[in-house]
Amino acid sequence: MKTTLVIAIALVVGSAWAVKAADEKDAKEQRQQDKKVQSEKAKRAPDEGTSLTGSLIKRNVRRAGEITDSSSQVLVLDRDAIERSGASDLKQVLIRRGIH
Repeated sequence: MKTTLVIAIALVVGSAWAVKAADEKDAKEQRQQDKKVQSEKAKRAPDEGTSLTGSLIKRNVRRAGEITDSSSQVLVLDRDAIERSGASDLKQVLIRRGIH
């Protein structure tokens, strides 16, 4: 009985040691792969330019018509522009401006 218990404990300890060794090997390989990826990124980084863009720039715009100094087209339709168009609803205003 004691011999069986000793053999069972030896198997459990041996199995645990083998699993630990395999995990350490996998962790070492992962660290090496991570280092390789980081070094490749570091090599590419100086070649790539860095650009900074801003999309929300506060401005005081108090005019009707197209605003061309923005990142995308903006059309301001104020009350006077709508009345001058002679349209009766928003759909007609957009059609007459060539938007719809």
